[in-house]
Amino acid sequence: MLFRSPWSRLNFLSGAAIALGLLLGMEQIIFTFNLPTSAGVKREAFGITYDPGMAMWVALLAIFELAVFLDYGHLHLVRSLERPAFQSVGLGLYVVALFLLRWSDAWLARYFTLAGERRELMTGGPFRYLRHPRYAGLIISRIAFALAFASILGWLLVLGWVLIVHRRISLEESHLKKLFGKEYEVYSQRTPRLLPGIY
Repeated sequence: MLFRSPWSRLNFLSGAAIALGLLLGMEQIIFTFNLPTSAGVKREAFGITYDPGMAMWVALLAIFELAVFLDYGHLHLVRSLERPAFQSVGLGLYVVALFLLRWSDAWLARYFTLAGERRELMTGGPFRYLRHPRYAGLIISRIAFALAFASILGWLLVLGWVLIVHRRISLEESHLKKLFGKEYEVYSQRTPRLLPGIY
C-alpha cells in the first residue's frame, strides 16, 4: 500500500530530526527578534540590500523540502539510503549546525544592535575561523536533513542549497569589499569561506 498512516514511519531517528529541525526554525525566529527594529539595519542583516532575490530561492527550496517528507514517509525512492548509522550521523550534524548557527546569530545580532547604521568589519567569534559561518551551518543542516530522512530528494536539496549559498556568498563578498575595501581583502586572505583549508 503506497500511502499509510502519516505516523507509521515516525521513529526515534525521524522524530529527533523533526525536533532538531523545529529548533533550527526557532533559532531563525530568535535571530530575527534579536535584531534592532530599524528597517535599514534589518535589510542589511538579511542581505536584502545586495541580494533581494534570496527570499524567493529560500522559499522555493523550503517548499521542495516537503517532498523529502513524502519520500521518507511513503515513496522510498532509494531505499538503500535508509541506514540507522547514516541517520544518526545526520542527527549529530544537526546538533553541530544548531551550535554554529546559534553562535553566528548571537554575534550577528550583537553586531547589528551595537553598530546600527555604522559599519565595522566583524572578525570575532565564529567569524574569526570562517568568513561565512552562518552559511556553513546552513549547508551542514541540509546535509543533516538529507541523512536523517534518508532521501535522494534531500541530497538534491543539498545541491540546490550549495548553489544558492555560493551565489549569495559572491554577492555578499562584493558588497563587503565595497564597504570595507582593503580591510576585507586582508581578512578574506587569512580566513576561509566555509571550510578551513578547503574553501
